[in-house]
Amino acid sequence: MRVIFTIHGADYQRAKWGRAARLLLRAGERAGVGSADAVICVAPSLTSALRQRYPRRARRIEHVANGAPAFPEDGKEREVLDRFGLERGEFVLAVGRLEPGKGFELLIEAFARSGRSGRLVIAGGAHHEAAYAAQLMERAGERVVFTGAQPRGALRHLYANAALFVLPSFHEGLPICALEAAAAGCPLLLSDIPGNRDLGLPDSHYFRSGDPDALAAALAAPADRYAVAPGSFSAFDWDIISERTLAIYETVLGRTRAA
Repeated sequence: MRVIFTIHGADYQRAKWGRAARLLLRAGERAGVGSADAVICVAPSLTSALRQRYPRRARRIEHVANGAPAFPEDGKEREVLDRFGLERGEFVLAVGRLEPGKGFELLIEAFARSGRSGRLVIAGGAHHEAAYAAQLMERAGERVVFTGAQPRGALRHLYANAALFVLPSFHEGLPICALEAAAAGCPLLLSDIPGNRDLGLPDSHYFRSGDPDALAAALAAPADRYAVAPGSFSAFDWDIISERTLAIYETVLGRTRAA
């Protein structure tokens, strides 16, 4: 059998994993990259890092992005906003699992210090990080809303009605939630980590990762400063992505035939 190995991120860099888990994840990466007939990486920075780490396999490591999944239309916008006591354009939104490394504690602190009006909405479930989630909720004030995990239809309405989407992560592979927010027309403010930089937005959309003062200053600015220009994410089009993925599969199939 021929194998195509897809890597969505260097997961051993995430703060939630202990030493044993990180060693196991690194071993899995070595085995996959070392054995696969082709390796697909979803982010340019990840592709470059893997080619440097495995120079003998570099020719088989390809970059193919992910795109933003389509959202279903359900006509429940007002219902979703009312459920959480929200109004269009009067809240800042963050989306992600409540786990170390997502930077939500930094966002809560910076939002409180920014002087920004309205509310901060954090959408995502706690999964196995219940203690961390409890700490977040303890330090959050009355203007912070935790929605828990939400279905895709509800997320679409949150993206479409937020004044600003913020991704304060310390590590990302390719941030699908940022692509989703942009597809819904929401302005973007992101930490300047490599995975977020891979989206290719102007410098004005990024703040210094881990710096609450920088994030607070960015949040204090008008949200329209972070509006995403039309066509900014043309490289994340599913037609382009599927054609590039198919080409890799056909190449591997050709190797199989030759064998």
